[in-house]
Amino acid sequence: MPVLGILSCQVLELELAHLLVQDRDLVRVTVLADEHAQGLLEALEREGRPAERLESLDRFRPEGRGVEALVQVLEIGLHVHKKVLQEGISQGAGDLGPHIDALLVGYGLCGNALEEPEDLLAPAGAPLFLPMDGDHPVDDCVGLLLGGREAYYEEQCKCAGTFFLTAGWARHWRTMAGRLAGDPELKSFKKYLAMADYSRSLQIPCVGMSPSELDKRTAEFNREFGLTSEVRPGTLELWEAAWQRAKDHLMHEDRKAYGR
Repeated sequence: MPVLGILSCQVLELELAHLLVQDRDLVRVTVLADEHAQGLLEALEREGRPAERLESLDRFRPEGRGVEALVQVLEIGLHVHKKVLQEGISQGAGDLGPHIDALLVGYGLCGNALEEPEDLLAPAGAPLFLPMDGDHPVDDCVGLLLGGREAYYEEQCKCAGTFFLTAGWARHWRTMAGRLAGDPELKSFKKYLAMADYSRSLQIPCVGMSPSELDKRTAEFNREFGLTSEVRPGTLELWEAAWQRAKDHLMHEDRKAYGR
């Protein structure tokens, strides 16, 4: 029976958990249980759909009935360098490839790291599905959860100095900021935000994090960098559409194979 491979950034762990929990067509969810997947695994536990945990993808064996998901989460820190991100995604696709029938990717263009996704993800050797914004992949995780480039641009026009806080960024901003600036104490990152005239954070509440927790984490971020805060609700529309395209493909191929 078909296996949907999912290769996703750590920053989308809560949104991915939501999709996995809500999709009752999946007979099993299996996750490569390394340190980068802990947030996803904990979210699945909280929502009452614990995953099978693998120490190595080589140990994966399909269950043999219905559609199942095999998930690998890549660390958010890969974004520090475009080439490192590309290498990590390509390696992840190759690792999943022998075990899957289609690959859903929890990434956008991400600074054009995925401007040639078919080539970058070719090691998977499987049909590829990305979140799309019209005729092109979404710009990044923020564009994905805002619903596309138009909304993204609208908010940037309101305030060019905007730091977008999705649930994932609210959870991981300290780690990511430290790596981007090469400074765990954030002095360099704080200086960068000031020089670039950042003045507000924009909360993008969607799923997986309570409003009170997002408020708490946003307040911590704003205190650190002296920003004001606004809110724009997020959406899973583009993520869900990519999910459905991938699953429809698998179910269609399954029906063909069994003459149903």
